[in-house]
Amino acid sequence: MDEIMTHGLVAAVAWAYQNNRRLVSPGGVDYGERADFWRRYLKNDFEPKWQARNNVSDLRYLRVDLMHPYLQEIRYYHYMGLLLSDSGYTDRAEKLAEDLREELHEVPTDTGLAYVWGMGLRSKGSAVRYVQPTLYANYTVQTMQELALEGMAPFADQDFMTEVTRTVTSFVLDNGTEDFSIDIAGNKAIAGLDPAPHVADDAAYERATRAHWSIMSYSSLAHYDATGAIEAVNEAVFRAMERSRSSAPQRIYIPAAFVISGLAGIEEQ
Repeated sequence: MDEIMTHGLVAAVAWAYQNNRRLVSPGGVDYGERADFWRRYLKNDFEPKWQARNNVSDLRYLRVDLMHPYLQEIRYYHYMGLLLSDSGYTDRAEKLAEDLREELHEVPTDTGLAYVWGMGLRSKGSAVRYVQPTLYANYTVQTMQELALEGMAPFADQDFMTEVTRTVTSFVLDNGTEDFSIDIAGNKAIAGLDPAPHVADDAAYERATRAHWSIMSYSSLAHYDATGAIEAVNEAVFRAMERSRSSAPQRIYIPAAFVISGLAGIEEQ
């Protein structure tokens, strides 16, 4: 699982180098050389290693049954398709993304439909039957937003990210700006899923804190949120966590969210 989580990022970085290979780096980095290095590594080392481990010779060599690494699997194949100009990887990413729809359950909230999902993927045989904890869902949501910005279905579909955002505003933000639900359904049974268990001394299975919020991706959903709740949490947590360092903050997520919201506002004008 850890290798899949890591190599979704590696493939994204390799594509960034490839996409910028004709540009001159201010620091003297040869983007083309970096792109070629990581492309060769992914194709000639990482891929055959996992084909051997799973005894396959095709592209079905990454297999997971938990939600957040599954999103990284989609991410990996998506960028490999771009990096190698190979539609086989793209088709694999799109098939996995289509299968994901089975795991996303629409539920009504006061502001409209929202998605909830489990920690485990039932369609892939997982025995984990509880709602994904908020700290793990952070990775899921971050990748959903990235792939939405990439224009990939279903993430870029109309209302998809809005429904994901309602998940946060309706269920995760259950105590103002003080702390946040242990899971993405308000720690209640929903859509055939059990609430996430509380595990003492395991931060991933306890309520999320302001410190967690300041380094999680949920803050960047503010521009999808018509209620303004996420923006209010961002501002309150930023003031609490950065205090006198507001001009030189130590944590990047909320400042980045302010920039994203500002850019989104400009595009909508």
